[in-house]
Amino acid sequence: MKPHRPNIKICFQIIFLSLLTLSSVQASEPVYNGKPLSEWLLLNAARDDSAPEAIRQIGTNAIPTLIDILL
Repeated sequence: MKPHRPNIKICFQIIFLSLLTLSSVQASEPVYNGKPLSEWLLLNAARDDSAPEAIRQIGTNAIPTLIDILL
């Protein structure tokens, strides 16, 4: 019985493309005016007046990063 090489090749191509897609789609830290959220949070702790507004502007995009920081 001859193995089904085309099917194996297609499976490996699908797996490769899936891994490539997953590796390129990474959650990045939200940025406002060129500074990442963690930097704005540090400025907020230092009582910088512009930090709270920057954190508000980042909005819901900041939630995953805030959870990562808290955990």
